[in-house]
Amino acid sequence: MHTPNVRGFNFRQETRMTCFVLVPIGRYEIIVAAQPIASEVYVIRHRLQTVLSAEGRTLVSILYLGTGEAFDHTQPNVSFVLTSSSQRVLFDCGYSIPHQLWNISTDPNYIHSIYLSHFHADHCFGLPAVIARLGQDGRTAPLAIIGGPGSQQAATAVLELGYPGILKKIGFPLRFLEIAPGAPETYGGWMFSTALSLHSSPNYSVRVDTGKGTVCYSGDGAASASSELLYRDADLLVHEMYHLDSHPKRSHASVPEVVEMAKLMGVRVLHGVHLSRVHSPPVGVTIPDLGRVYRFPFD
Repeated sequence: MHTPNVRGFNFRQETRMTCFVLVPIGRYEIIVAAQPIASEVYVIRHRLQTVLSAEGRTLVSILYLGTGEAFDHTQPNVSFVLTSSSQRVLFDCGYSIPHQLWNISTDPNYIHSIYLSHFHADHCFGLPAVIARLGQDGRTAPLAIIGGPGSQQAATAVLELGYPGILKKIGFPLRFLEIAPGAPETYGGWMFSTALSLHSSPNYSVRVDTGKGTVCYSGDGAASASSELLYRDADLLVHEMYHLDSHPKRSHASVPEVVEMAKLMGVRVLHGVHLSRVHSPPVGVTIPDLGRVYRFPFD
């Protein structure tokens, strides 16, 4: 009996005439037999049910679109999509992110909201393109832009700079939610809390409590006393680590200080992003892979 292996899936095959094909359907790739016999149909159906069942149990996941610093030509800007059973949020949207996002999905309803940590170009200059395409592709559902105090004015300025008059043309409502430190807000069933980090521009690190897992994101900047407390007991902390070694300049964090801080705060899993392009990846730190889906309880 010949046993094919298709991307790690083993299937019985009673005849060499049967052809197995990967067919993308939404978020899944369904394996279909061109000339199926009963046993093959059963195996395929059983495998698909297993995949769907696992997806139902996976309530929180994170997909990285980029992990690079502002001027890294080898890595897109830091950005990721956080997904639960209730919503999907894009975190930061720098100038290299729109095409990364569209390579994942061109569905105009793919994301429910966007969180912007601050308004340096590598964290927000992709916003006009993303919003404009959502309008062109027929989105009608509201989309929230979430950030710290002053984010509505700053995001509106970026949008109007990119495409003047865009807010009147897109065909769907934008909702702005500003979350001040110490005043958590709930949106889409998630609770968002913010804290200012130490950065050259006001940067609001964020904690997201999904009800099935807690994810924190530093944005840019070294950790402040308040942002350290924000990260306490997080399931996953995504933190910038621009400097390889301890550094006197505090507008960016260093690898050793973030690793030590995460341990003190009881962070379960730490992912390092925004590393300087001039350094080799640090040993013993998880740098997340682009395009890989990390699922709760993360790794």
